[in-house]
Amino acid sequence: MFGKKILTKCMNSYLMTNFQKELVIIGSGWAAKSIVDNLPKKILKSTLVVDNLSRSKINQYSFQPPENYLSPAINHSILGGSSKIWHGVLGSLDRYEESYFKKANPHVVRGKNFASDFFKISKKSLESEYEDNYSVRPYFTPYITSRLGKKDFQDIALKDFYVKTFSKLENGLIKLTSYDKETIFCKKLIIAAGALGSTEIILRSLGLYGEENGVSFTDHAISPIGISKLSSKKTEEHFFKSHLKAKNNSKGHFKYSIDSLPNPTRDERFSIFFRKSLFNKISLREEKIRNSIVSFRSNGLSYKDIKNIFLNPNILISLLALKVGVKGLGSYNQVFCLSTQDREPDRLIYLDKKENLHLNWHVTDKEVSRKINFAKNLLNAEFEPFDSEDIKKVTGGSAHITSNLVKFVGKDEESIKFIDNSNVYIIGSSTFSKPILSNNTLAIVSQAISFAREELL
Repeated sequence: MFGKKILTKCMNSYLMTNFQKELVIIGSGWAAKSIVDNLPKKILKSTLVVDNLSRSKINQYSFQPPENYLSPAINHSILGGSSKIWHGVLGSLDRYEESYFKKANPHVVRGKNFASDFFKISKKSLESEYEDNYSVRPYFTPYITSRLGKKDFQDIALKDFYVKTFSKLENGLIKLTSYDKETIFCKKLIIAAGALGSTEIILRSLGLYGEENGVSFTDHAISPIGISKLSSKKTEEHFFKSHLKAKNNSKGHFKYSIDSLPNPTRDERFSIFFRKSLFNKISLREEKIRNSIVSFRSNGLSYKDIKNIFLNPNILISLLALKVGVKGLGSYNQVFCLSTQDREPDRLIYLDKKENLHLNWHVTDKEVSRKINFAKNLLNAEFEPFDSEDIKKVTGGSAHITSNLVKFVGKDEESIKFIDNSNVYIIGSSTFSKPILSNNTLAIVSQAISFAREELL
């Protein structure tokens, strides 16, 4: 007994001297970046950010995305979620979402002014305007988009360490184990690895395998759904006239979406935007290429992708449209619809018995039908929908995943603390129990900054 105490004391001393950090942050996306930038100096000195920076472990296990899932975040070697490969579009919560999160996840709302300052854009410029049966939401796109990397974490210790599991030791320390069987110890742990990454780490660490232990999630289901007979000019005059002169920024440009108002019985909402096109039909190949490139696919462009860009001017123009505000090319005004999804039992992130990660995701016929109906009600006779089956084929996830880790969070959801362990925290869209219609990035940064300022003093 006495010998065991001495051994434990020696081990604790060894850990303190060689491997222990006050705080470890898993992930190097925008959540981690905004936390680091707002940490007190006394904590910053003993903080370590870990990620699979070399991306060398991607073949460690199998992960196959659903057939229509077009997101670059599927490269699961990158922790930090889609914000790590954020394509530079900022949209904020509207008043309905803000009202919900004010109660369910207050840090998301309390940090909104800090998040606007973080991205150097006024909060007012991102405020929605409301009509009787829809709202108009502005999105800001900087001309030059920051891609996060090691250069963004120069003032803090950074380690190439691909986390497999974490566990709590008897002495109160938290042990992190990598796929290379390396270990790190810390007093506090923040998991900010994106909805996929955070969910996987937690399921694996708790030993929860099988679909029955999976975590529900939603994603933005996006696709072209038809052609508007209204010209781009008439569309702007009818829907966006009050916005065009009011919002201007020399370092970027604004886009606008037409959003459905909340349905009290569903999480599903719709967001419509327009793009000029050379074509009046759907091309599955074109949409896959466009999604890969416009989202700046994390594993780089293949020779085939580059060839397709130059052989298809419509794709090339759409890339310019994202970055410099070009309206697009062609005589057709294509209607795109992005929607949030209701949570369904069979939309799951889970680990199988062989430790492979699975993402069960789909779009239903009824979801496609409701998209079309929203556009018809909005544009009336000026809208010609594409065939429903064609729409379904090209509807892809856009990486704005919201997994429902709330079931692992303690009763006081505001604290975002991991159940049974007050020193483990989850930050990011994996804690959002309700999907957000706009890009999640600003909300995640809001949550992260408020958390760092209020709970890591």
